[in-house]
Amino acid sequence: MNMRWLFLLLLVSFPAAAVAEDPQDAMLREVGVDERLGTQVPADLPFTDAAGKAVRLGDYLRGGPALLTLNYYTCPMLCPLTFRSLAATMAGMKGLSLSNDYRVVTVSINPDEIPEIARAKADETHAFVPGLAAGDDRWPFLYGSADSVRRLTEAVGFRYRKVGSEFAHPSVAVVLTPGGVVSRYLYGMEIPPLDLKLALIEAAD
Repeated sequence: MNMRWLFLLLLVSFPAAAVAEDPQDAMLREVGVDERLGTQVPADLPFTDAAGKAVRLGDYLRGGPALLTLNYYTCPMLCPLTFRSLAATMAGMKGLSLSNDYRVVTVSINPDEIPEIARAKADETHAFVPGLAAGDDRWPFLYGSADSVRRLTEAVGFRYRKVGSEFAHPSVAVVLTPGGVVSRYLYGMEIPPLDLKLALIEAAD
């Protein structure tokens, strides 16, 4: 029996195997987090900040721990809610100050990010944080090339997928030590203030 007839016989014998998998199921398996605790993120990665200035990721990994969030700036729902919720969490966290003790670093996973939208998203989000001026580099909004995005997301185990003009991605914040080593992952849109505080203290130590 030649291979062509064997293939046809298998299709008849096992019709379920011939049914295409639901694309949404496949997509959900591709999106997630593979925790990389103890991994050094590449500090030399080039990005651009919301003001259009060329920067390196390592510019924001000094002087205290950092909270890394991976989002995109045209996100219609999840990312804006995440930013607003994170601002509320920081406001409710006692004993640590964004101005002095830690940073938040947001990087877009969209390599085709539009600078004007990045700037608008940064200004909109900074307005949620009392005492944080527009353009404050204590919470930068960065974007960069496909290579920079790929290297960063692979380093922290962040898996996502582009779907049309949008991105399916997990809701997670990555806590980094002052040197840029992955210390902890905090999941969900609403992070309790105490959880964030303890994670930052742990990373600082």
